[in-house]
Amino acid sequence: MAEPSPKRSKFADDGFSRNLANIVEERANRIRRFVEQDKACSRDELSKFIWGTAKAVRKQIMPEQDPKRLKAWTDAKGLLKELIDFGQFTPSLYQDSCVKNVLEKKVLEILEQYRTYVLTGEIHTKHPPPKLLGETDEILCVDKPSGFICSYGGGNDSNKFAVPELQGATSATVLLNMDKAEIQIHEYLSLKYNYETAVGTREWWSQKPEYMTCNCGECGYCACTQGGCCNRLDRETSGVMVAAKTKAGYGEIRRQFKSEHSVESGGTEKYYLALVHGKIEVPLEATDRGENWKHGPLDNRGRIEVPMGWDGRKSVAWSPELTNAGSRQHAVTFYEPVAWLSHPEYKDPYTLLFIQIITGRRHQIRFHCAEVGVPLVGDGAYGAPHKDREWCNRVFLHSYKTCFREPFTNKWFQAISPLPPDLGAILETLKVDRVQEALSTPGVMLPLVSRRRLDKSKAFFKQYEPTVSPLLYTLDVDLPKAPKANPEPVLPPERSGPWGPRGGAAVRAGNSNEAAANGDKGWGDSSWTGHDGSWNSSDWNSSEWNSDWKSGWGNNGWNSSSWSGQEASKPAAAQAAQDDDDAWGDWAPPKEPEKETAPAVQAAVAYSAPAMQPEESLAKRRTEMTAEAPVRGPTTPGQPPQGGWRRMQSRSATGVFYYFNSVTGETLVEPPPPWEKRESRSAPGIFYYFNPLTGVTSAVKPEV
Repeated sequence: MAEPSPKRSKFADDGFSRNLANIVEERANRIRRFVEQDKACSRDELSKFIWGTAKAVRKQIMPEQDPKRLKAWTDAKGLLKELIDFGQFTPSLYQDSCVKNVLEKKVLEILEQYRTYVLTGEIHTKHPPPKLLGETDEILCVDKPSGFICSYGGGNDSNKFAVPELQGATSATVLLNMDKAEIQIHEYLSLKYNYETAVGTREWWSQKPEYMTCNCGECGYCACTQGGCCNRLDRETSGVMVAAKTKAGYGEIRRQFKSEHSVESGGTEKYYLALVHGKIEVPLEATDRGENWKHGPLDNRGRIEVPMGWDGRKSVAWSPELTNAGSRQHAVTFYEPVAWLSHPEYKDPYTLLFIQIITGRRHQIRFHCAEVGVPLVGDGAYGAPHKDREWCNRVFLHSYKTCFREPFTNKWFQAISPLPPDLGAILETLKVDRVQEALSTPGVMLPLVSRRRLDKSKAFFKQYEPTVSPLLYTLDVDLPKAPKANPEPVLPPERSGPWGPRGGAAVRAGNSNEAAANGDKGWGDSSWTGHDGSWNSSDWNSSEWNSDWKSGWGNNGWNSSSWSGQEASKPAAAQAAQDDDDAWGDWAPPKEPEKETAPAVQAAVAYSAPAMQPEESLAKRRTEMTAEAPVRGPTTPGQPPQGGWRRMQSRSATGVFYYFNSVTGETLVEPPPPWEKRESRSAPGIFYYFNPLTGVTSAVKPEV
């Protein structure tokens, strides 16, 4: 796998990296002659050659000169660690013990990989790096590969404040090249990026804590023990992971992940793809086995409501008679078939399901599917046959889409993780028997997107095209940011420190020396920038930071009470449920005090969301809001285009374009009217843009 690194590529364009690449290439050519002629040199000669290569690399890099060169040397050690034990390496004295026992072919392979990295920034690692889906000033979304774990500590019943187990890598590159089969996703993010909670997490590691002083999952301290990660996925599950960049924003997103849509608390929407055993249809009538077991249809989707317990190994159906299942956890899952398939050899039937979970319990999808008789493919723990692993080497479950509100702007964002190549390859081994014509889930249309082209599954999957649409986007108009006046809360001594007080009220401006000493690297100082240079200290001041913020959304669409950043009491059992997104309570969007609306934003506030009935999807609300918005309506062919629009290129995703209205401040993913996006009649799945006023067509997003 290759991970492009724009900053390092830029670093590689100078003479320094070119000279370094030449040194590595010269050393590789010397060993290549042995490999091509199928010759071997003595152990002593090969050891001295490897040690001499590491010495030459270090001499060229000179890590003692500046932090950038030190980082280059750290990366070199990570990429060359299969050849040399750098714990014993000294450039001034050759020691045979520092060189690992490898053959010439392996030496050549490692040197070629390192040279490629120096010139291009592409990293060939043992573990695939999580891909960046997108980011804003407050959030960062990544595509978690299967095999990464989300263990943030504090979930052990015997020690609720246990520190998460880490590998102790010095950089993300070193971490991805380590031998251990499992990697903590928050350890990777904290090493890879330099946003506030990532920096805070590295500072927390440097203190070498023996235990955590809090595990509420909402405060600034907790944010800086897990790199700002706001949700969890099982080890073998891939897909959307959301991280809060700031301590103040962390609590906001966490509350969204903990709420239930069935009571319309305004939380996130979480959608998954799962391949299950059997041919399953949406049931025609409900099957109720009492208060604690319900399965039936609702709005053309199947609905499963079975409360859950945890027996110490896996989820079980909760009942009052069970004494070892813990507390009752309400759980609701919606599903609908995408396609029906069969195995060409075993002839077994399978169904690809599009799933929405209303709650976020541990193993919820795996348990609910097994409970209605259709266990996930590859999931032996919940009843799938062991032969699944012969053709599907993991549980077939992928977090495809997550919708949530960005803290403080209240924009509704959607993050999409295309179906990964390994699951796509598994689908290609099956025979497609039938495909659903359309999905009933609001806002979701077929075909879905995948990372690779799928020939057999092209009726319901198309390959993702980066130039067509981003993977993290919003269609909301810009709403005014609410002021965040910040009276500092009084905290217990054990809750203060370099990670900031509860609610993320760490000082960003005013006392920059104290902030720098606490690992914030000078918040409020104009010299500080994030990993992509997008942070601007002029956007923040000490009066803006407060955990008691006010929403930009009107009250008439939300039947909820406002909230404050006060700490709520929580049962110990909830804190122990490490893999449970709902373990810490409910969240509700705050209300905004009545005030005069500025003319520029009246149109946006005017179509505030309608009240909803219980269990009505929040995606449906967003669809209705989009349809009702006057700025979204299509113009007739005779109507002149709206003024103020410009095509803009994303700063974080080169080649991705959107449209910005300098008059209203509105942003659009697609071009504004009169431009129309149309599907080719001769090539279904291919889209183009058409202007009915001028008759102009464009294969890419046009200038307006």
